[in-house]
Amino acid sequence: MMRWRAPQDMGNWFDLMNKYANAMEEMTPGEGRGRLEKASWFPPVDAWESENDFHLVFDIPGVEKESIDIQVDGDQLIIKGEKKTDDSFKYMRKERVFGPFYRAFTLETPIEREKIKAIYKNGVLEVVLPKKEEIKPKQIQIEVGDE
Repeated sequence: MMRWRAPQDMGNWFDLMNKYANAMEEMTPGEGRGRLEKASWFPPVDAWESENDFHLVFDIPGVEKESIDIQVDGDQLIIKGEKKTDDSFKYMRKERVFGPFYRAFTLETPIEREKIKAIYKNGVLEVVLPKKEEIKPKQIQIEVGDE
């Protein structure tokens, strides 16, 4: 039986989890297969829908705002960037993730491209995608007619 040595084994565990996550990412439809080899990590994302918008929230701590690129290309929303490292140090241990990242999402619902908002605060990026008016639910008023 193998014994867990937290300080020594943690780096290996993170490497293994990163490999599994990247493998899962490659199998996820519409998330930029083929471009993933350019990314050394991918930020976790929470996504939800409100009545008027779609929301995507990414954890990207340590990434400079200027290093983030958000694009809509056809029916794809693309979020990419890079978390830079200071290579002037001689690291004894390096467990935090660095390098380029990439995420892409297929936009299956029409959105107002010119009204997309991105807010970046404390290492959290929120992208708000407003739905086009024609796809929003519309309440129909019932009139009382003459009998």
